[in-house]
Amino acid sequence: MALGPIEIIVLVVLSVGGVAGLLAIARRVPDDDEATLWARSRGLDPEPVVLALVRPELARTRRYRRTGAVLGFVGLPVGLLVSGNLDPVVGLVAGWAIGNVVAEAALRRRPRPGSVSAVASPRRLGQYASRHLFLLQAATVAGTLGATGWALTVEPVVVGGGGDGISDRALVSYAAGGTALAVLVVVLQRWVVARPQPVEDALALEVDDAFRSDSVHALGAAALALGGVLFAMVLRRPAEANVLNPWVDLASISLYLGSLLSTLWWANRAWAVRRPRPAGRPSVAA
Repeated sequence: MALGPIEIIVLVVLSVGGVAGLLAIARRVPDDDEATLWARSRGLDPEPVVLALVRPELARTRRYRRTGAVLGFVGLPVGLLVSGNLDPVVGLVAGWAIGNVVAEAALRRRPRPGSVSAVASPRRLGQYASRHLFLLQAATVAGTLGATGWALTVEPVVVGGGGDGISDRALVSYAAGGTALAVLVVVLQRWVVARPQPVEDALALEVDDAFRSDSVHALGAAALALGGVLFAMVLRRPAEANVLNPWVDLASISLYLGSLLSTLWWANRAWAVRRPRPAGRPSVAA
């Protein structure tokens, strides 16, 4: 459809803001204080050799994540603007998650000639994140499926403009999307943990472990945020039908906001990885 003045203004603001955000990301480099805080919060000793390993990797990972977030924040509303559906937050979270995957994939973890690969003890997903994160991921899917089953028993209503409410097909697609998202995130989390881990020395191993843990938490955060949004969308049908209204509306908004807040929490979750370390250097996180 033709864009009105408001839509054009929104596009201009998003475009200018997106360009400014990308330029800021390109120039942003973590300083020593940031690297030191990051290392200490993850049980690492912030000695110069550790900071030399942390700074470039921290800058690269943040650059990919934030670039994905900015592109998602700008791109999704632009794509959906013609339909009248403007939700840049979903695009921001999705783009940020994709940026995290790209950051991980772009890191080539290949053992150097003569180096040893850290496969002496199998790495498990539970060593890189709190079990509560994985329980919340599973609970989000279970809640979405349960809410979908309940919402299917509620007749869709005619909304403003004469259009039909949320259809059965839409509800099923939300549930299927939430389930597929959860499975995909777990697969990606296991992939992050299972990637080759060359051991040049104990310090490099500890730093690499810390960044893997960050990637696992970032993916879990995205799953909670996007899964919570789908959960809230399922609850829209009972809300439109005035079933338990306004409590359903309140629950829907709370789930939506709560899912986004969980992203901020889990994305910045500092976690000291629990796994055996190579002989010769005790773990500072122990």
